[in-house]
Amino acid sequence: MAYHHGDLRAAVLEAAITLIGEHGVAGLSVGEVARRVGVSSAAPYRHFANRTALLSAAATHVGRELHATLVEAMAEQDPVEQFRAAAAAYVRFSVERGTGFDLVWADELRDVEDADREGVTADLVGVLLWPAVDLTGGPESGQVFVRRFAAVVNGYASLHRSGFMAGHDVGVETLAGEAAEVVSVLATASRA
Repeated sequence: MAYHHGDLRAAVLEAAITLIGEHGVAGLSVGEVARRVGVSSAAPYRHFANRTALLSAAATHVGRELHATLVEAMAEQDPVEQFRAAAAAYVRFSVERGTGFDLVWADELRDVEDADREGVTADLVGVLLWPAVDLTGGPESGQVFVRRFAAVVNGYASLHRSGFMAGHDVGVETLAGEAAEVVSVLATASRA
């Protein structure tokens, strides 16, 4: 991707997200991002103070996209169907973007203060937790359900992203459907 006098910040951010999708959070290199965008190695630092700031901005950006995806998927009224739809949407999103919860809640960012990212992560928790509380009947059981949901959907997405499914005739839609089915069973069993 060659950069041609446009929005450098957006180009750097998108290249960073793509690189993270290919190599994980640990694979983010500001120098490689600059090379991919077609700018000097110093250019990204005009918009991001350091690698951590770029990583946090990438997590915020992906978190916003993921939040919008989940809100749209969870438009169903029935909580079981909400989570079923959210499971399939998450798997599709994560495979398409190459990342998901692993970037939004990257361990490297645990102690990094960033009000925008913290707001986005709170929104993501809220979009999942409050329907889970309604489904299960309480905050503690809702938190347990959200962890189980995250484990299932991130696990299915990781099957595809890791190459585990290479050589098998199993596409993203099949994995999304399987994740949705497992979450549906979990949600039905967790209903208060």
